[in-house]
Amino acid sequence: MKSRLLWTALLLCGLSSRSWGFSVPNLAYLSDALTRFQTMATQIGVSDAQIHLGAYNLSQLMTTVHGKAIAIRNWDIVHSSELPETPATVERLQESAEKKASRMKVPPPTRRAMIRASLMNRAGLMGFADLPKHVLGLYQYWKKNLRLGFIKLHKDLPFFALLVGDDLAYDPVIHENTHAENHQEGDLGEESIKDEMKAFHNEQQWLKIVDPYGERVCFLRAKLMNLSQRYHFPIFNRTLTFLEHLAEIQATGGDEEKLRQVVLSRGYRNDDHERRGPMSS
Repeated sequence: MKSRLLWTALLLCGLSSRSWGFSVPNLAYLSDALTRFQTMATQIGVSDAQIHLGAYNLSQLMTTVHGKAIAIRNWDIVHSSELPETPATVERLQESAEKKASRMKVPPPTRRAMIRASLMNRAGLMGFADLPKHVLGLYQYWKKNLRLGFIKLHKDLPFFALLVGDDLAYDPVIHENTHAENHQEGDLGEESIKDEMKAFHNEQQWLKIVDPYGERVCFLRAKLMNLSQRYHFPIFNRTLTFLEHLAEIQATGGDEEKLRQVVLSRGYRNDDHERRGPMSS
């Protein structure tokens, strides 16, 4: 029990802060301090309070340079108590996203995709469906016809929201509604790569709002790796795959060439003949 408490305390002190302008302290001294802490924590008669105090002192050492404490802030993570208790509906995803966006500056293309999502939802043109594992969403429409198509979102998305939060689970909604909005503007057609780059860029912009430092996705990936190894439930592996996708989009930083490489890695080509007639993207 004490060993478990020790490593939990160490993990928490490591995840609790992020440094600005951080310089690496003397690693030999830090290693020695860690060894002393471990030795103390495993001794008989040492109380939990002493272990917590030792972990706190160690965390202070990790964020101190030349004896001066530097500015730190908490990691951007959503704690379990803040996650939803039931699978998401399309309506709830939209409401959660709009609530988040109301407190942030949203780029115009991303805002237009959100407005389009609200319109599609109210018109009954967006819902969950049994899609292939590798497809998070689908916008089906008729080529050379501006009549609105239909958006299908993967049926697992409501359960992703349980594990990662509504705002991250909203990401595929942004992607597909970028296609829908471009379609209504007459700007969705033969150039699959360009179309997908726009949608992925909007994803990146949304993730920048929801997780500006990439810390939530990082933390959740570690959490889901642990869960998927301990409990072999398919939903944990599926959610982890979803988070890996988000991390890949975040890593582009919105760079056009990096986004192009992501699109190409998904198998999109401009001569994709499957995009004729009723088209999917």
